[in-house]
Amino acid sequence: MNRSKLLSQAARYTRRYRGIAMPVLAAGITLGLLTSAQARGSTASCAGNNGTDIIVTSVVADNDANNLPFQFQSDSLGPYVTYNHSKTDQVSSVIQANSCDWVLAMSNSASRTVTLTFAPTNQESSSASPPFTGPQKVTAYIISKCGKNPLNNGLSYGTMSYAGQTLECGFSAAFVYNGIQYALRMNPNNYAGTNWVQVTCSGAISNLCNAWTVMPIPNTVMNAVTGQSSSIGELVQITTSKGNTVETSLGLYYVAFYVTIHE
Repeated sequence: MNRSKLLSQAARYTRRYRGIAMPVLAAGITLGLLTSAQARGSTASCAGNNGTDIIVTSVVADNDANNLPFQFQSDSLGPYVTYNHSKTDQVSSVIQANSCDWVLAMSNSASRTVTLTFAPTNQESSSASPPFTGPQKVTAYIISKCGKNPLNNGLSYGTMSYAGQTLECGFSAAFVYNGIQYALRMNPNNYAGTNWVQVTCSGAISNLCNAWTVMPIPNTVMNAVTGQSSSIGELVQITTSKGNTVETSLGLYYVAFYVTIHE
């Protein structure tokens, strides 16, 4: 069955959101040009070199099964979908065309945010304090990059192919608070003491994954205070001087969260 027929079949089961190309900016730094998606391309390269991003709906949970709040939560305004109301009110929720990574970009949004809380691990890599402890709503640029982990053999969100398939991927949430750029990084290859996150294909049609979950790797790290399964992320402050970008560590923090994504 060719790709166009597969997409036609998938469209009967999934809801697609259409948007238009938008720039995403934070603190004067171009974070990417994210384009709308209408079709999925080659499974080898997601949507191909000349393809378009895959529009998805991203749902960020607020509490765990015991009704304890997560440290990475939504803004309580419902699912995140791609929209373009104006140059200053845009959101992009996509699987990127060429990298096949998941991106939730709300840096240009007038209304959508995520809620962060910083729960220290007592293994802080710096004596510096976070800009807030939480919970605090911030506009953010979120990206999960599976290519950061070589054990994934080049697979990412857009090239996963069957329900139950799992990968361990990087995760980053960049945000601005009081005019200062920060990022919460989870990638043990580049940030010692942090963890990968677990990405699971939760639904697929004809060898095309069309739904995913993102969460801490189960039974790996437990927050001793809340009892929640967590990832460990490093909070960094980002400064740029004479073209050089410097990340200053502000410590290691527990991050419990649960995200579902679907086309």
